[in-house]
Amino acid sequence: MSIIPRSLHSNTLHKLHTSGVTPWSQVKFLSYLLRGLRRFPLEIEKSACFRKLYIDSIKMSSFINRDDEALVKNEFIITLGQLPEYSLMRRLTIQEQRKIKSFAVFKRPNNFLSAMIITYDDQVYGIGENGYNANILAMGGRYYRCDKVDRPVKVEGLSGKQIQTISLGVMVGAALDDVGHLYWWGLDVEYNDGIKMPELAIHNENYRFSSVSCGHSMIAAILTDSTVHVWGCISKKSYYTWDQKKVTCPENQSVVRIINVSCGYSHIAVVTEQGEVHTWGRGDYGQLGYTNYVAVHNRPQNKKITLGSSCSLVVCGKFSTFCLTTAGELWACGANSSTFGYLGVESKVYCVMRPEKVVLSSKVSNVFDFWGISNQSIYAAQTTDGLYTWSREGIPVKMATTVAGISKDLSCPQGAMILVRDTSSEEKTSSEENTSSQFSSHLEEKLQIIKDLIEDINQDIKNLDGR
Repeated sequence: MSIIPRSLHSNTLHKLHTSGVTPWSQVKFLSYLLRGLRRFPLEIEKSACFRKLYIDSIKMSSFINRDDEALVKNEFIITLGQLPEYSLMRRLTIQEQRKIKSFAVFKRPNNFLSAMIITYDDQVYGIGENGYNANILAMGGRYYRCDKVDRPVKVEGLSGKQIQTISLGVMVGAALDDVGHLYWWGLDVEYNDGIKMPELAIHNENYRFSSVSCGHSMIAAILTDSTVHVWGCISKKSYYTWDQKKVTCPENQSVVRIINVSCGYSHIAVVTEQGEVHTWGRGDYGQLGYTNYVAVHNRPQNKKITLGSSCSLVVCGKFSTFCLTTAGELWACGANSSTFGYLGVESKVYCVMRPEKVVLSSKVSNVFDFWGISNQSIYAAQTTDGLYTWSREGIPVKMATTVAGISKDLSCPQGAMILVRDTSSEEKTSSEENTSSQFSSHLEEKLQIIKDLIEDINQDIKNLDGR
């Protein structure tokens, strides 16, 4: 992907605005920054007529049957022609878009969007808000800890590593490669709030992970032996780290095997092989699923949630926990308000301390959580009757779209990536295409990208005026 010589930082925009620079001069300045667009290193792959669609990066619970698994996977697939429906993807040229294998869109604390992109040639790119305090896009070199990047910038620490899936929290990020090696980056609470560039979490070839999830400042991953490893801090008020978290049975303290893990903002939930749900961390809003919660000051202990039936999947919202049973029922606990998002249960109490059944009449096969504006979470469930979403109103509403369609205006569900199928590659390409027509098309792409970036600058200026 082509890279502009400099990122457009918010302080640069502020200097432009306060120095009395005319709008036309701003356009010329922007054109100078975009001089890198004249280079298009990506060439159409003439030797390949089709691209293989990879869907192994989506981690499914072992309780989901093959029919449900296929349905869920299709929820995360879009065509190349649908890419421009995602605002950040419109900043890429068509040639760059054709390289995309999968991507994850997420929201930063200031509600701006960011994305990490995996390409078919094993490169990883970041675009959007980055943040000085987190460097969440794992930017290096001149982009290290920059505010944002308005064009795709290559992530050197993840490129060429056969990365299959990426999980992003607020201050930390993690990725798994094709053999289960875990990479992490972002806030390093162990060293006075330093920044960690992408590196292996464990430098041991025998350690392979099957899934990973990120919270605000912590990472939880399941090792292939079904134990859970946790790094970072689970609470802003408790800065400590873990090397390993063994979930034990309360009755005899024996280690239990884990099949599913999910991180909320400051709590963690897991599902055991026996279908039990264990939680630990902060439980101020009832997200741990029990009432006798003790504030986190030391290492928190896991505790089993009482559900009454076997669980197949657990998904954490920012301050909530959803448990999907093997019978297809969905139960929820945690924050339950317009501020944080309603859980979809009958109760309207502010904090649901014990799991209550979500009001869905059809059997549920999967549940998703989108970390939305500010502290709000938006929820969705795939049922035998279709896809339902709910949040501010608290009433599940049937949607005539897919989960990927919902992500266009929000972020991707926590831990999920959207896969791109290139249908245009099925069309025959001719080596005798009109070169002047190609040049005209490329020029139009560049001008459109410049136009979109100018609109972003104007919006940044308006935001500065409002402060």
